[in-house]
Amino acid sequence: MTLIDNDQFILTPACGPFSLCSATGEIRRNGKPEDEKVLAHTLPRCSKIDIVIDPSNISHAWIKKHLLGHIPPKNKFYIPTPRDSKIECYIVGNPTGVINCNTQINILTQPPITEDPEIVSSSLHQVLKDASDGFYMVTATDPEKVLKKFSGLIFRAQNLPSTLSDFYNRIRQESTTSTIWCLRPDTWGALSNVQALLRSASVHLPIVALFDILPRDKEWSTMCTPDKIFHLDREILQIKDQKEKLDNFYNRLYYGPERKKQRDQFLPTCAWVECIEIADIIHSAVGDSARAMQTFFEECAFSRPSPCALVLEDVDELLTPCEDGDSRWERDMIEELCRGIDSYPSVCVIFDATNPVLVPKSLLQRVHKIPPEAPAHHTGS
Repeated sequence: MTLIDNDQFILTPACGPFSLCSATGEIRRNGKPEDEKVLAHTLPRCSKIDIVIDPSNISHAWIKKHLLGHIPPKNKFYIPTPRDSKIECYIVGNPTGVINCNTQINILTQPPITEDPEIVSSSLHQVLKDASDGFYMVTATDPEKVLKKFSGLIFRAQNLPSTLSDFYNRIRQESTTSTIWCLRPDTWGALSNVQALLRSASVHLPIVALFDILPRDKEWSTMCTPDKIFHLDREILQIKDQKEKLDNFYNRLYYGPERKKQRDQFLPTCAWVECIEIADIIHSAVGDSARAMQTFFEECAFSRPSPCALVLEDVDELLTPCEDGDSRWERDMIEELCRGIDSYPSVCVIFDATNPVLVPKSLLQRVHKIPPEAPAHHTGS
């Protein structure tokens, strides 16, 4: 971190050893040479952080790049942007440990509005106390804390019986009245098999599926009625709402004779549309074309309202090398496009092509192919 104005910090990418800050008592990277050093192997790892950022359209990859290797700051801090400015950030709650590649980083646009957990827990306590069977779904930012509050038999992915039938038999043998807690059952195996087992077991006992995030597959929410779903922390719902708003803005490839018409029907739903002209990305100097493409992604991610669409037309012709060329420019463009798509998930990339077969496979793997609209059939009178 870099100290500015005596009480504000800019978080820069981690380097150097950990040290104990004499001013605040926090353990930090990028500290002063005179601070007391702390051995890295003595520090725990951080499993999850929720970070509030203003403005919120900065890319997830950029945030992660600056957070990795640091311990979450306790107070408000700043992250620099590529445009020589800075954005205000702070961490929700009090997470501890070193942020690493396995840390779950949730980006929020405003502080989470938390409901009194004791009220929700009391309601859940009463429901499970009176229940003799049924399937329930619970989400909580700290599942282990929930498990300590409730009694029952706990199953985790690492201590499951060898087969699902053994799991069912163990439930029947070891518990006749207890609640069965299943931690992250969406990671146990094939969705249909796991759900069939839990649905069958819930006929005889109350089964609770406990998640630390909303499960990716909506089938879990449809397994029970709304009155059997409990969200113990409001921030989980907030993350869900933000994700659903952006779910429609995925990367797309339009193809076929009506591709531009289909594309133009979608673009007005975006807050900003940035179109790449051929002259903008063809340069004689080596590397300039790739840098120009990177600049387009950065502009869309940091300087444009979200969701922002980045449009590149006729990619099948543009990225197909000439017969007498060395194809270096095309390879550089494909590589930079893939890097931009992976690094800036907030940018909605829109391609169109006459023949999708000619579009490079590495790009096809990163976009959704939008099929041509079926022609209208007119019947004679």
